[in-house]
Amino acid sequence: MACPLAEVARATPDEPVADLLPRLNACSDGRALVFTDGRLAGIVAPADISRALERISGNRGPFGSAGRPGH
Repeated sequence: MACPLAEVARATPDEPVADLLPRLNACSDGRALVFTDGRLAGIVAPADISRALERISGNRGPFGSAGRPGH
């Protein structure tokens, strides 16, 4: 089911992930749209947030610091 655009979280490229977390919701499956100068610059997905939180916490996760096997 589509989520109304007004209900999708928005962020800027320089915004800390901790500031974005409270705005994420189930409607958009934990995704946020990233805007620069009023234009869509990208999408933050739940996997992106997990990687950012691992870096912040210093936890390298199951696949090392890059989040990929062998890296």
